[in-house]
Amino acid sequence: MNPPAIQDLKRIWKQSALLAFFSALAGLWRTSALYGFLLGPGYRAENARLRQTALSRVVAAPLEALTVLLQAFGERLKGSITSRLLEAAAGMSHLVLVLVAAYPIIDYYLRSHPALVGSAGIWKELLFLLGLLLVLARIAVNRGEKFHFTPLDLPLLLFFGTGVALYLFRSPEPAVALDGFRVTFEYLLWYYVAANISLNFRKQRIFVLSLVAAAFPVALYGIFQYVTGAPMPASWVDQAEAGVRTRAYSIIGSPNILGCYLVLVIPPAAALFRSCNSRRLRFLLGAALLTMLGCLVVTFSRGAWLAFLAAALLYGLLQDKRVLALILAGAILLPVVSPSVAGRLQYTFSSRYLESSARGGRLARWELAADRLIKHPVTGVGLGRFGGATADRFRMPGTFYVDNYYLKLAAETGFTGLIVFLWVLLRALRMLAGVIRDVSSDPEKRALACGIAAGLVGVLVHNGVENVFEVPMMQTLFWAILGATTQLPERVPDG
Repeated sequence: MNPPAIQDLKRIWKQSALLAFFSALAGLWRTSALYGFLLGPGYRAENARLRQTALSRVVAAPLEALTVLLQAFGERLKGSITSRLLEAAAGMSHLVLVLVAAYPIIDYYLRSHPALVGSAGIWKELLFLLGLLLVLARIAVNRGEKFHFTPLDLPLLLFFGTGVALYLFRSPEPAVALDGFRVTFEYLLWYYVAANISLNFRKQRIFVLSLVAAAFPVALYGIFQYVTGAPMPASWVDQAEAGVRTRAYSIIGSPNILGCYLVLVIPPAAALFRSCNSRRLRFLLGAALLTMLGCLVVTFSRGAWLAFLAAALLYGLLQDKRVLALILAGAILLPVVSPSVAGRLQYTFSSRYLESSARGGRLARWELAADRLIKHPVTGVGLGRFGGATADRFRMPGTFYVDNYYLKLAAETGFTGLIVFLWVLLRALRMLAGVIRDVSSDPEKRALACGIAAGLVGVLVHNGVENVFEVPMMQTLFWAILGATTQLPERVPDG
């Protein structure tokens, strides 16, 4: 039975203008065309419909021919030691995703050891090839296995094809364009590998637990940096700000990317915590969650905070309405609990920040990116030639980080590349909604699907104020997680 005070709060909330405002917004959203598109049918129904289209059959034909060849090869090996080894390796292929989950730790270890630094630049490509070979081995040795087709296959192929066309027709410096193409398109191929590594729900959980296990020490070290006052470049904090003595960056090297990484992992970790039955694992997940949340705060990344707010709101709306109450309580208590965080947020909306940003900050860079887009609206200035890591490596004149991946992509690929990429993202959101719908009868799967969707959406929001997808780690994790999630509705036998 609720205490009288709680009953009074509920009554006040139900009668409040704020609730009426949000209810009106929700009503407008539910009647919008975008909501109708994103809601769509379930994942399985959408996939079955797309498989019947002529274009899908044309694209699928080469893969079906490859399947026949692989299984003919597997038949010739049947009963041999090689066949048994391939079968065993294919059964352990989910461990490739465990290594993907450990990306920040593996990459940092390789880069910090002089004897291994040479492999730091290629280990992720070698891991991708291993994953691809294990997918081929699974199809070869398991009779009846096929490539998994998903509703996002064709949109991603279209985006990839758009990149090839832009490289061929708009490459003033071929070396720059090739590197820009690699940075933009290489890592999305992880989607296809992750979607084709056979995963039952147990292996899905192992993958997500691996993400949390890797993020936990990364976050813990970030908090240690903040407590001990680790040095940071002066440019990480505006001179007009006060109260921010340092920003956590952990082994990632950037507080903004560290914040985005935590935004990606926290929602699925919360979903596992919510549905976990093991008391010991629940304790460990709770400790990891508190550590990651604490580290997210001390990154002092306003973009990551905004992305986390979006992720938390989505998770609360989809899965647990109590999260919305926690967000409201946090907003009320923030100035008391953490004045430095509240001060940094308040400064973001101050006239001093807007003036500073318009002179040489984000707003100024966004304006220049928009100007390049207006001058080259169809093909942009060319891959790798503006506002990102490639332009910086090749010392392109007037280069800088745009701090908005969508504007950076638009400046380099024009409206052609931007529109196709946004179409990919809309299809991805529709697909995630279909996955959630199809697993709604299984509380554990639904909780995990909602957590994953919230984390992925948080990354997309952060891309609006940061070049998140310029970072190989973030692109790899994003597309691998998205690809693996497509298998949640599939009835893969446990084993």
